[in-house]
Amino acid sequence: MQHISRLREMASVGLTALRYSGAEYIARQARDGRPIGLSLAAFMAADVADGQILDDTPLRRVTDGVVDTAAVVRVMYELGKRYPEARAGIAAVALGQAATGAANTYHLAKTGEVTKGGRYKRAANITTAAFAIITARGNPRRTRLAGCIAAGVVAATTVPHLRGIGKPTGKKVRRL
Repeated sequence: MQHISRLREMASVGLTALRYSGAEYIARQARDGRPIGLSLAAFMAADVADGQILDDTPLRRVTDGVVDTAAVVRVMYELGKRYPEARAGIAAVALGQAATGAANTYHLAKTGEVTKGGRYKRAANITTAAFAIITARGNPRRTRLAGCIAAGVVAATTVPHLRGIGKPTGKKVRRL
């Protein structure tokens, strides 16, 4: 029975990791100045779907977080190269993402529990995606405004990750 559970977990982790290929596709679109909205929406739908369908084990949660963060970094890197006016917003969003990642990593190291950000992480991801889509449209004024909004939302949604950090919840997955 344990063997089947481990096999299922590895399949879930593999499918989650496979999502990163979508981020590469979006990054190439951003690099080439093509619209990214539909691709980004599909990527986000796949993120939500794999969270609902696949087993929510600690290893899959960590993999999901790594894939999500790598996807944001990859797409924002290409947007920052093409649209310099987005760089301040990208830096602020990256700082917030790094703080959230550090808090969650500390909690994992201290308690053995992974964190599922829930509505907070969803709000940060949706706002960051909107910032990316607006940036890819090439309007500097709107890009700067969207960057400020995204940075504010990411900062506000980082705070819940800091609450209760390092204190065990008694579960394998800490849900915010």
